Amino acid sequence: MSVLEERFQIKLPDDFREFYVQHNEALILGRNSVLIMSPEQMIAVSDELRDAHEVPKELPHHIIRFGWLGTDSYFLLRFCVEVNDWEVLISSHSHATDAELQDRTAWGTPCDKSYADWLRRMIETDGAPLHPDHADEEEDFFVKRVA
Repeated sequence: MSVLEERFQIKLPDDFREFYVQHNEALILGRNSVLIMSPEQMIAVSDELRDAHEVPKELPHHIIRFGWLGTDSYFLLRFCVEVNDWEVLISSHSHATDAELQDRTAWGTPCDKSYADWLRRMIETDGAPLHPDHADEEEDFFVKRVA
């Protein structure tokens, strides 16, 4: 984790750091699969997207994309200045720039209040739905969860 914190000059949340003490990357296999990227992959994705959106290098990194959904969508940690804490949300990099994602009122709603909450929900629900606000919606999956 120190490579990520040093590169972006940030302090990541404790639950996120604790996960990476034990795992460099992981794959959640479920109704929606999520690749939990390595710190090196997170840095590469951030650099690529910042270059694509021409985000000035001197702007702070408050957006850390950590979970890739196999498309252009990611789960990400966003530092929310209003509550002085990190939160998890889902984003398509083709639809939102880092600057837009940093403005909590302009784009997106948080999925979960913490990385630990997000990870627990992903495991308990087999990754579906991707956002907790869609829990009541019927999704057409090839498989059903067996309790």
